[in-house]
Amino acid sequence: MPLTPRRFLQLTALLLPACLLLILFLDQPLALFLHQHCAPSGPSSKPSPAAPTTSTT
Repeated sequence: MPLTPRRFLQLTALLLPACLLLILFLDQPLALFLHQHCAPSGPSSKPSPAAPTTSTT
């Protein structure tokens, strides 16, 4: 069965909302996973501690 322009538009109309829903639901978990597993290891990945402040109490 060849893909006619009409069939292509029908498939696009069905798949585009499905892809948008997947993006909405998977964006945050995927970003969290990549941040946890693909971050460089070592001391450079950790934020440097703030300089101690002197408070007179």
